Amino acid sequence: MKLFASVVLGIVIALFVGVGINLFYPEPSYPTELMTFSNSEPTDAEAEASNLAYMEFEKVRQLHSGIVGVISIALAVLVMAGSMFLAKKYDVVSQGLLVGGLLLICYGATQAISSGNVMTAFISIGIGLAALIFLILKRFRTVNGETVHS
Repeated sequence: MKLFASVVLGIVIALFVGVGINLFYPEPSYPTELMTFSNSEPTDAEAEASNLAYMEFEKVRQLHSGIVGVISIALAVLVMAGSMFLAKKYDVVSQGLLVGGLLLICYGATQAISSGNVMTAFISIGIGLAALIFLILKRFRTVNGETVHS
């Protein structure tokens, strides 16, 4: 039952953060110029305008995806850091935060990769990884072969 509660909590946390990001930083609207033509077959000028509108939309969408990816990964690290500090007293909540952080990392990595800028994805995931390793090393130390929880 504890595992189920942790997984459900993690899913709800990831959904909450994802919807929150979309609420405060909405995705760009698909251009209407791509769908409105004077005839069933577009003229060359309409096709050119449609193509330019799509290319501009794609640039904005890729920028948006990159920013959402970085924000999601940063929030995932914060959620997982919070999990580490709650591990002693609230194990179910702590595990739920870990699951939520894992789902946010997956979401953020997917968004960062879909931005078309693999370097952004690589750097943001790398920084997230370094932060998590630091937090884990700080939280779980080994003294004389025994794991000590800080």
